[in-house]
Amino acid sequence: MPALRILLADPVSATCVKRLCEGGVIETESMPAKSPKEALLKKLKEGFDALVVRSATRADRDVIEAGVPRLRAIGRAGVGIDNVDLDAATSFGVAVMNVPDANTVSAAEHTVALMLALARNVPRGWASFQEGKWERSKFTGTELRGKTLGLVGMGRIGSLVATAAQALGMRVLVHDPYIPQARAESLGVEMTELDALLKESDVVSLHVPKSDATRNLINAERLALMKPTARLINCARGGVVDEEALYDAIKNDRLAGAALDVYIKEPPEMKPLYGLPNVVTTPHLGASTSEAQEKVGVQIAERLRKFLLEGSYEDALNVPFRRLPEEGKPFFDLAERMGALHFQLMDEPAKSVCLEYCGEEIGDLKPFTCAYLKGLLNPMTEGGVNWVNALPRASERGIAVEEIHSHKDLGYANLMRVTFTGEAGAKHVLAGCVFEQSLLRLVEISGYRVDVEPRGVLLLVENQDVPGSLGSVASLLGKHEINIGECRFGRKERSGSALTVLALDEEAPENVLAALKKLPTVQSVRQVRL
Repeated sequence: MPALRILLADPVSATCVKRLCEGGVIETESMPAKSPKEALLKKLKEGFDALVVRSATRADRDVIEAGVPRLRAIGRAGVGIDNVDLDAATSFGVAVMNVPDANTVSAAEHTVALMLALARNVPRGWASFQEGKWERSKFTGTELRGKTLGLVGMGRIGSLVATAAQALGMRVLVHDPYIPQARAESLGVEMTELDALLKESDVVSLHVPKSDATRNLINAERLALMKPTARLINCARGGVVDEEALYDAIKNDRLAGAALDVYIKEPPEMKPLYGLPNVVTTPHLGASTSEAQEKVGVQIAERLRKFLLEGSYEDALNVPFRRLPEEGKPFFDLAERMGALHFQLMDEPAKSVCLEYCGEEIGDLKPFTCAYLKGLLNPMTEGGVNWVNALPRASERGIAVEEIHSHKDLGYANLMRVTFTGEAGAKHVLAGCVFEQSLLRLVEISGYRVDVEPRGVLLLVENQDVPGSLGSVASLLGKHEINIGECRFGRKERSGSALTVLALDEEAPENVLAALKKLPTVQSVRQVRL
């Protein structure tokens, strides 16, 4: 049997290589540092079972396609997977895995280091000293004790930063809509809204994943809310901060300074922002410690060996459906879509979720619960959620999970119902079925009986059950040339409230949603994408 081959596109620790090659079954080959993409494409066509990347190499569709059909796995030796095309990997049947916990301590420590360096003018003082100068009064800094730190996002890294800041005597504010109040209280931090955090904080540190929702999260409008004496730290992801707006704020003395470890483009173009004297920059060093690199290397080696030698998908972020019983595959898809829908409908952190399966015995509900949690938690969680880590991630956020097998006769042969209970007690119920030929349908949304496919752009309009209500909604959409592909209507009782679910060919812009909300018979409007 020929040896399994792994291509190391970026440098990894010697320990990683040694662990991969133990037993002589796997052999590795390394690309030269900073190899061009064309060289990587050519090398992959020679045939490799797995590819290992760090942050420098982009495993995009071209790269993945060059490695198939032999390529079976991509190991990201780090946390973020924004440099790996997950959709392309899934379409080619390539498993993707990362190591979200290995560099947590290093990233948190680097955040604190930048915060201290910025507050005490360490880089400027060092540079001046190297020039033979002695300019003590020029580099007067500020103490952190007694100041307020605002954390935007409080996952594993943010929690460690909070603890370190408290040890320095700082007050800690947190904005994270997915963290329950009990979790915040256990860490001794104060939860608040983003705008309030920006107004009150002396230092703001970002700890959010990169997504459509967080792109340019800190923009000109939000920078304007911050104190002129405040400082901004970003060790999270490039693109979360509008760098042009940040330059303008600091240049015009509307912000005291910033410390950046990540950039929109890496390596970044040398913009004027990076040359400002009160901007501290480092070349993406958050995970660059010997300890973190050892842990990253060992963990990704273990996961790749487990996958290649044992066929285990439990560490994959894009778990293939073939791991499930054949009859369960459609329900797995349905559950994940219901989780994604609940994420877009919820107005408060989850306190509990209960998955109830009614109908014929289908076996263990864990895969379906995890699929639901994957849909619910993925948009709010750094490092990705899969069917193995979904339950621990829910536990970390204080979400109680319950599973019920039921044989109630609810009018459907098989029905999956999930009840989401928010921290303040609000309940959102979704129910769905799988019909013949694996047709997925939502049949209940928060007490309204409906019949709609959970796919694409859906507009949920709660309105008064009176004549003309639906017509006014459709007319307004038509006026703005937004086509309705499907319309479903459900109500709880006659002449009460009703829910209209419209499948749109494209998303309705904000001005249209605002106009819909002003219609006299409309009570609420939600647009979701599945």
